[in-house]
Amino acid sequence: MRLALIGPGIMPIPPDGWGAVESLIWDYALELDELGHEGTIINTPNWDEIIGHLNAEQFDFAHLHYDVFHPIMDRIAAETSIPKLALSSHYPYIDQPHMHRRDGYDRTFDWIINNKNYYIFCISQKDMDCFKAAGADESKLLLSANGANHKRFTYHKEAVLPDRSLYLHRLMIVRSSGYIKVLILLIMLVGL
Repeated sequence: MRLALIGPGIMPIPPDGWGAVESLIWDYALELDELGHEGTIINTPNWDEIIGHLNAEQFDFAHLHYDVFHPIMDRIAAETSIPKLALSSHYPYIDQPHMHRRDGYDRTFDWIINNKNYYIFCISQKDMDCFKAAGADESKLLLSANGANHKRFTYHKEAVLPDRSLYLHRLMIVRSSGYIKVLILLIMLVGL
């Protein structure tokens, strides 16, 4: 199967430093390859280039990883022969409508919940629950919880550097002031 993974074109893929979405797209491409599929990365903010690249190859599926580009979905459907299309939102405040207004995300969110044509990969159960509660077509919502690439980490029963080691199983943020306290604690533990 040939899949197009469309990035925002803001940072390189793979990223040379910070780039959570870019790292995720890179990980998807590597995992698809390991499974015997082909994940082709298209990483540009130029919509004409995206369409051109999609038409230059035969893809079975296209996955847009930058929901702010949602208007291109109709162009991809109209101007390519790709049979299945999906989009992921990586917006961190999906469940906080006041942030949508602040960040200008209202139109993108409305498009997602009113979408009837394309699959929406929800990167967490929180996102899926939020889209459902807002009235999104549940048949188009798919849970694809993202996390850290386990291959980048090694496990040792005993700490290799006990004075610089930190084990974190799960971090739950209850309120923003607690979040700040947790961040300060983690910085002190790793000696930054």
